[in-house]
Amino acid sequence: MKRLFTISTWMVISTYLFLLMIGWFRGTLSSRAIVFMTVITVLIIAILYGLTKLIRYVDRKLYKELKRMMK
Repeated sequence: MKRLFTISTWMVISTYLFLLMIGWFRGTLSSRAIVFMTVITVLIIAILYGLTKLIRYVDRKLYKELKRMMK
């Protein structure tokens, strides 16, 4: 799960930087756009972190249940 979070975080950050560079080179980048893109990026990373925690929790619960059933 840590690898999934790391890979997805780097994908989000690289997309963020790519979109930031496009806006900068076109000259259409404002401070509101930078703040908006930063907030969206942080929210996406937080959602990914929460999803990996949820998947890990469900995986542990299912493993414990399977182990209990196998006895």
